[in-house]
Amino acid sequence: MDTIHLLTGLVEIAVAIALWHHAAPALRRLGTWRAWMTWLLGLALALLGIGQIDAWLTGQTIPWLRQCGDIALVIYAAWRFVHIMRHVPPPHWSDAP
Repeated sequence: MDTIHLLTGLVEIAVAIALWHHAAPALRRLGTWRAWMTWLLGLALALLGIGQIDAWLTGQTIPWLRQCGDIALVIYAAWRFVHIMRHVPPPHWSDAP
């Protein structure tokens, strides 16, 4: 059980960084609602990832319901990132205002 906390935490933080990297140019240029929502999804993932790594370091147990919730959030965020990258190019790649 300890290893799953570490792996979930690392994956959550990695997906959070990818979401932040994607949202940063839009936040600097336009500050759109979608960019803020993408950034907040990354924030939620990062905070939960830190909690998972903290549980791994201290040897705490996390209920399976919370663990499954974290895994579902990682799956949703990864799907959302792939969807964003397929359908909406980042603003710094286009000449649109």
